[in-house]
Formats: sequence, structure tokens, C-alpha cells
Amino acid sequence: MSAITIPSWQQLLETARVHTPARRTKRPGQNPSTAPISSGWDKLPPDSKPPILVYRDTNSWCPFCERVWLALEEKEIPFVTEFIDLSNKPKWYTDLVPTTLVPAAEIIVFARHEI
Repeated sequence: MSAITIPSWQQLLETARVHTPARRTKRPGQNPSTAPISSGWDKLPPDSKPPILVYRDTNSWCPFCERVWLALEEKEIPFVTEFIDLSNKPKWYTDLVPTTLVPAAEIIVFARHEI
């Protein structure tokens, strides 16, 4: 019976460096995918509510909800999300959205002196 040798962490690191493809290396000015990104929340004054409330599916399967979410994130528009159970839609939601479909959005407009 032969003995099994377990490599040290340093040996594993060296092996990983040699076999890591160049496409996985970080380019100058590039953030890793897990790095925090700026958001529309950063643009809100303290103690204020986001102007958009998005209603979407609870399981995040709806591609239309994903499109709305990605567009809001890309434009850095602050929003909050309310999840709707598609198999058991609440009465208040069916009253609010007659089609009962998702996504739906509630846009809160505040009166200003400039308007």
C-alpha cells in the first residue's frame, strides 16, 4: 500500500497560479464580480425613501422582472422591491394591478417648488 501525500497550501497555491488561465486575471481598473458596486441608494439624501417600488416574483424566475431590475441598477435609480407570490397573489395586489402580472412598479412623485 502506497502512502498518500497531501500537498501543502503553498504547493496548491503555486499549482493554481500555473494553471489559472489569463482570462481569469484581473485587468487594471477592473473590479472582481463580488466587489461592491455603486448603487442608486448612494444618490439618495439621508432619511429619504426611494422613488420607485418594484413588484416582482418571489423566486426571481421572471425574465421581465430581471430586465426591469437590471435597467434600474444600470441607471443607478434607487428602488425597493416587494416580492409577490405568483401562486397566491394577495388581494391588495390584484386590486392595485388589474392584470395581476409582474413586474409592476409604483412611482412616487413628490411635489416640488420647481415644478
